Amino acid sequence: MSLRPETGKGGGPSGRAPTQGRPEALDVIACDGCGRHFATTDGPGMIAAIKGPCPDCGGRFELIPPQRP
Repeated sequence: MSLRPETGKGGGPSGRAPTQGRPEALDVIACDGCGRHFATTDGPGMIAAIKGPCPDCGGRFELIPPQRP
């Protein structure tokens, strides 16, 4: 039994098809002022949805490039 909500066309919450055997890659969005950050499966969509400045410092949120191992 899964405790994860099943909303979206692909079976996962983001609407993407679930991957088999590997975790879904996450994008990181961070404030350019204070560094407040969070992970999401839809970075470009989240950046488009953010309507204001950082509530901690008033800075701007941006999508952080993926880290290479």
